[in-house]
Amino acid sequence: VKVHSSMVYTDGEVRTLGILNVIASTFSFLGATFIITNYFAFAEFKSNFAFKLILFVAIGDVINSLGNFMFTPEEGEVLCYLQAFLTQFGDIVSFAWVTAIAWVIYTVIRAETPPTRNDVEKWYRRIHYIIWPTTFVLSILPFFTSSYGRDNGLCWIKYVPPSPWGEVWRWLCFYIPLWGSICFVGFCYWRVWGQLTAPEAPARRNSGATDPAKDSAPDAAAGKTKSVDEEQGPNPHPSSSDVFIDGHNPQNSGTADLAIQQMSTMDVTDTQKQASVEDNAAKSGGGTLQRIKFYPFVLFGCYLFATIRRIAEWADPVEHTAPFAIAALQVFTSALLGTCNAILYGFTPVVRKKDSEWFRAKCCGGGDDAAEDAQQNAEVR
Repeated sequence: VKVHSSMVYTDGEVRTLGILNVIASTFSFLGATFIITNYFAFAEFKSNFAFKLILFVAIGDVINSLGNFMFTPEEGEVLCYLQAFLTQFGDIVSFAWVTAIAWVIYTVIRAETPPTRNDVEKWYRRIHYIIWPTTFVLSILPFFTSSYGRDNGLCWIKYVPPSPWGEVWRWLCFYIPLWGSICFVGFCYWRVWGQLTAPEAPARRNSGATDPAKDSAPDAAAGKTKSVDEEQGPNPHPSSSDVFIDGHNPQNSGTADLAIQQMSTMDVTDTQKQASVEDNAAKSGGGTLQRIKFYPFVLFGCYLFATIRRIAEWADPVEHTAPFAIAALQVFTSALLGTCNAILYGFTPVVRKKDSEWFRAKCCGGGDDAAEDAQQNAEVR
């Protein structure tokens, strides 16, 4: 009986794959840890529904990175099975919660009325009930056919002919859910794309604001004119705790920001402080909502070479392997997903402002800004 070799790359090539994996995973681990640390460090983020969803994306990235840090365990070692399970489980958790975020944004924007607190709590529980059992089942199934093991240097779901189970589990437990997630996320953002970048006109309709042209008609007939400030009225400020709309004025961001704003559980207590956050956000290139609309492309890019590699392996009936260059690109880009998640979801103007305030308070004696903020908070109380 011919035994299929699960190792076709040279030792040097395997070592290179391991190094690329660890390097990319280090960036992902640091980014995910940054998000988790901010969540537990600031009470404002703990009470924010959007950041709760982002927290679990980061947790999945940490789990995946921990598996990747095990380098290249040998076949049959406990570390090999542990690496295979952790990377499978962590990857699914990460893109599953990304899918949940897309669903929430789509549901909120498409809803005729803003969601209530009870609605948000029901969504949160339902997402947990769906993601964790599903992820656990998809990660456990390969154990039943001993399909976890060393797969061309790194440990994951291995394919050992003539048994078809390795290939079945790869597609059934990972690639089909992955591409289902990519298609669903893409569909959600495609349906609301116009509203993610909508001008202020749709925002007025949803916010109950009146049409300036109609309002000015009686005054124009009477020979009166209004200044720009009088015509537009006071400029409302969204909660600084909402990581999806940081730095965006709802009047300028369309119905998406107005809808997502309802997800924030924090109240606006300091208009001047929020105005400063908005100014900084504008200078830094906008808020999270305007960046995550590109996330389907990021998810597609990170797993493109992984899919190409599996197709190449499937197309090779003899060695069942892909060219080393494709494998190297797959390992590196897949492990970078956590870094992309951190940039898109975590490194926002509001988060950076919170961290800079904390740093100045702890390491620089607080500084003038910290003292000013403390005085403002005291006045509010």
